[in-house]
Amino acid sequence: MKLLVIGEVSVVDNRSCNSRNGSFDARMLKYTEFFDSLVYFGPGQEKILELDDSKKLSYCSTAGYNKSIIGRSKLLHSSEVKENLLHIIHEFSPDLIELRVPSIFTLYCYHVVKNLKIPLMCYVAGEWSSSFAANYKFPFSSWLGNRLERTLEPIIKQCITVVTGHVLKNKYSGLADCYPYYSTTHDEVHVPTAARNNTLIYLGRLEKLKRVDLAIHVLKHINDLCHIPFRLKIYGNGPEKKGLVELSAKLGVREYVDFSSYERDRAKLRIELLSAKYLLLLSKSEGTSKVLPEAMAHGVIPVAIRGVGSNDFILNDNNGLLCDSDAHSIAASIMSVESNASCYSNMVSACYKYAKAHTLDNEQIKMWEWVFCKMKELDIHE
Repeated sequence: MKLLVIGEVSVVDNRSCNSRNGSFDARMLKYTEFFDSLVYFGPGQEKILELDDSKKLSYCSTAGYNKSIIGRSKLLHSSEVKENLLHIIHEFSPDLIELRVPSIFTLYCYHVVKNLKIPLMCYVAGEWSSSFAANYKFPFSSWLGNRLERTLEPIIKQCITVVTGHVLKNKYSGLADCYPYYSTTHDEVHVPTAARNNTLIYLGRLEKLKRVDLAIHVLKHINDLCHIPFRLKIYGNGPEKKGLVELSAKLGVREYVDFSSYERDRAKLRIELLSAKYLLLLSKSEGTSKVLPEAMAHGVIPVAIRGVGSNDFILNDNNGLLCDSDAHSIAASIMSVESNASCYSNMVSACYKYAKAHTLDNEQIKMWEWVFCKMKELDIHE
């Protein structure tokens, strides 16, 4: 059985199957355990459409698209993406197509493939309405985000749909029976061999939606309260970096904030996680963030916002901190754990318990079993 995945993650190196998102690459590699061959089609710096029949996994890319408003609008006036996608479909002959949304690129591709009589699967990674408005501050951005959200409805109705967590499953329950998938990339747990440092860590894009500025305010509050200061290590790239550096200086905590680019080397990232105590996930719009279980797999306690995405479903067994969305409350929650060694130890143990039960292998086995069952119900050959 052959799977074609269409998404907006940019291809960096076609030959080695690397995108700009290492976690995405890990999930695509795991996908190959359920299919005879897999092709990912997405944007890239150049057009590369060659397929290597000797490999189970191939990355193909089309040029001329980027995530800027202008770059996305150009898609409406270009036939190149359509031509390249149809070429891949003709050469590869997929048995199933996975459409990863929300994404302007994927939305365009959906209209190319929706009438091809090839089974379609939809992977909904989050809400378009809130994420678009948070990242693009211009007049009517909220209205446009809501309009884009409604464009997903026919896709969800037509496709076998997987969503990231129960919140989205409940939201789209009137459209389709959706599978609630909890994303991660870890397949085992890791225990430190040395004492952890007073370190907070953030992993992800530096964009308004993620509210990394709040993490810096949290650090300021914590260091005002404790005798041994904490450090905040920020791993990621994005348009907000300059402002975040300036904010840390303004708040007087610049010496305690370390900025690093996205770390593709998982061994190096593991070292950082094993030395940290708390992971901060302070966005107010998430599907299910894969960094929550990945942090727990390293014994790092996740700190997330209550009522956002699937945070409440994941952190429901003393395996993390659910907080209100203000710096004082978040800092107070962290310090309450810090002041109680038994509480901290029990919470770390609960993190490891969750991580062992929700590995990448376990989560994908359940997801693909559900998808293949749906295909059989629809009389689609597996």
